[in-house]
Amino acid sequence: IYHTSYLCTQEALQFHKDCGGMKGIKDHTESLLDWAQQMLCHALGTSILPIPPSLQAPFMRVLRLPEMKGYPVKQESAESIGEQIIKDHNCVVAITCFSGHLWLRISASVYNTREDYLKLKDILLQLKKE
Repeated sequence: IYHTSYLCTQEALQFHKDCGGMKGIKDHTESLLDWAQQMLCHALGTSILPIPPSLQAPFMRVLRLPEMKGYPVKQESAESIGEQIIKDHNCVVAITCFSGHLWLRISASVYNTREDYLKLKDILLQLKKE
């Protein structure tokens, strides 16, 4: 029997409380993601996925990627870009292809900061130039 989860329950509950509970976590991630999505769209010259706010996931956002040299708009390119980013930058991204575009899904948790998304911006701008 593996007891680690039982043994860390008290610390996990305290950490959750220290983060402000679910409201504090949601407030942090939503404001961070709103900022990151707009910052990335502005830097890349793209747009967000046009969905109603009521359908937006609380811990995720989606934005269109720009055209990238050497990567035609197809699912294989989305997978290739994601693999290259993981290999070269140790950064995990979720990219998919639909409606004639490549799309990037970003997510956030309590440990994410603006610097994480600024690094992602630099990675994507570098890929766009190649």
